[in-house]
Amino acid sequence: MVQKYLDNKKILHINANKPDKSDIRKAVLILEKGGVIAIPTDTVYGFGACAYNEKAVQRIFKIKNRSNSKSMVLILNNIKDIKKFAKDISENAKQLMKKKWPGPLTLILRAKKNTPKYLVSDSGNIGVRIPNYSIPLKIIEMLRCPLVLTSANMSDKPSLINAKVIAKKFGDVLDLIIDSGVSPIKVESTVVDTTVNPPKILRYGAAKIDLVRLHR
Repeated sequence: MVQKYLDNKKILHINANKPDKSDIRKAVLILEKGGVIAIPTDTVYGFGACAYNEKAVQRIFKIKNRSNSKSMVLILNNIKDIKKFAKDISENAKQLMKKKWPGPLTLILRAKKNTPKYLVSDSGNIGVRIPNYSIPLKIIEMLRCPLVLTSANMSDKPSLINAKVIAKKFGDVLDLIIDSGVSPIKVESTVVDTTVNPPKILRYGAAKIDLVRLHR
């Protein structure tokens, strides 16, 4: 697949400040075929696939040696699409979206019944984020499908921020690696569970969240 579209090269260099449409299209073609690719974001690199392709998502679990009981983050490019996947969105969640998106914040929301089961945690929740980075947003726009994205690493190992390192470690199992340089933030997103009141920070990361002042 990669050989067909990229002339035997698995690494595709894209300028995040000005992504070339033809390069984005190359990544989209691979995702449309069920590929799994390494995608740079504002925080760290991630392994990504079309969210509606269960086989591709399951490949990511295998690549990372990750338990299927641990759901992966759904990446969207606009807030309005959240209602397709989540329900009972609290005012706390809405405030965090307004203040921190796009950016390095992942919100845990209640998943709708029609949300694919492989995207939903055992507790019935789903993680959602809108990154502040052009490449995944442009891919989603052209692909017309949200992305499943999880940090580029083996489960419980440090997240990777450099495409060259990813190529050395995972080049044989990925269909494409997008290289846009070192990740800008270099730290994973903050994760906040908004299905409880008050919200609870599950992982401290790049986004600074003051839950006490949330409504101020």
